[in-house]
Amino acid sequence: MGVKQRVAGGGVDAFRVCFRKAWNPRMAVKPKPESPVTAHRRRQAARGLRRVEVQVRNEDAELLKRIAAALNDAQEAPAARAYLLERFGPPPKDFKQFLTWGPSFEELDLERSRDTGREIDW
Repeated sequence: MGVKQRVAGGGVDAFRVCFRKAWNPRMAVKPKPESPVTAHRRRQAARGLRRVEVQVRNEDAELLKRIAAALNDAQEAPAARAYLLERFGPPPKDFKQFLTWGPSFEELDLERSRDTGREIDW
């Protein structure tokens, strides 16, 4: 059965024939190239480094940079890491451990006034 016969008959075959697209290698979807940032982070991860972003006060920014540099230096890293672990303890493994290891919630005042400070007319 030829194309004209199928198209003339209508139905699903006609739709498929009319809207069939020939494969064209120029129109094929090419994989998106890896961005330079992604490639850089992948190389850093292969070296065992990880990107960490924090927000600190202006006066603490330089101190934090020096701490990061000390942890990255092969000679200073063991002493800096030992001091930080002694001072702050090991990092928590999961959220439940963070809750037991982290801040004391008994000291926090979690009660708040429900008064919104304005009158509501119903």
